[in-house]
Amino acid sequence: MLSIGKTEIKFDFTFFAVVGLLVFIDTSGTSTLSLIASLTHETGHLIAMLLCKSKLSCITFYGGGINIASDIATLPFWRRLFIMSSGCLVNFLIFIIGTQFFSDNQKIMIFAVVNLVICIFNLIPVGYFDGAGIIDIFFSRFCDFKIVEILKRIISVAFSVAIIVSTLIYCFVYNGKVSISFLFVVFYLILAQFVA
Repeated sequence: MLSIGKTEIKFDFTFFAVVGLLVFIDTSGTSTLSLIASLTHETGHLIAMLLCKSKLSCITFYGGGINIASDIATLPFWRRLFIMSSGCLVNFLIFIIGTQFFSDNQKIMIFAVVNLVICIFNLIPVGYFDGAGIIDIFFSRFCDFKIVEILKRIISVAFSVAIIVSTLIYCFVYNGKVSISFLFVVFYLILAQFVA
């Protein structure tokens, strides 16, 4: 465990296990680009937290990603919304810059597309993803906490079922040919239902 000022930085074994597994399985190098895009995403959240004067207490690297513990819940509505959406915003900006100014460079284009995928994936309103956090912040301004939790659960389950069914249809239509990435997405979405 490390610490920078009052912020603890922890590395869980599962983080290294998942990174090792992805690097071992993926021969195309896409996993490495995905990890860099994910770190960029979290850097967007961190910068937004610093701009909004949010106090960070702990940053944990684990198998499901990176968890940043802060006092975001005590901040005003617009600051919370800005912090929660800033990771996806950074990924989307990288996509726009990559496709607009570096369209002749194949590696940068691949990295730009990976950033778009990370952006879209994090906007899915499931479990602990940014999309669910944005819904939580938005609805909590108008609804009671219990109603917000019920709405989040309904939306989360509906999106997960739609994605899993779409994946199964894809597998069936293409005679069972599915990438390991699809299996990870399905597993991740099922896991996210229980870890909110």
